Amino acid sequence: MARSGRMVALVLASLVVGATAWQPAVGQERAAMKPAPVASDAEAAPKLTGRLPNYYASAAKVNDEQRQEIYRLQADYDERIESLLDELEEIRDERDERIRNVLTADQQTAVDAARSAARQRRADARSQDN
Repeated sequence: MARSGRMVALVLASLVVGATAWQPAVGQERAAMKPAPVASDAEAAPKLTGRLPNYYASAAKVNDEQRQEIYRLQADYDERIESLLDELEEIRDERDERIRNVLTADQQTAVDAARSAARQRRADARSQDN
């Protein structure tokens, strides 16, 4: 059982790591991958915008058709990845709740107090830095 749990965690971690390789750079939103308005041709498919993976524009010199296909693929996979990340969060929450339920009420109170104190120390440290 523990071995299969580790395997599931490894697979999910691989998905998360793989997903981060395709995520937009810091400060860019997924909303940036929305269709851009087309100037004159009303029947043409809307142009997608986004961010190419590193070196695709400079080294591979992708053409506009390839660029649009890459943006479409990124958008398709972003939906799947987001769904998996949501599922992963639910699994972690369930795990944490089950782990917490192993503790007695007194132990849970002690853990809560320790977490609260740590949160307060971090907040104090941040306020001293500013």
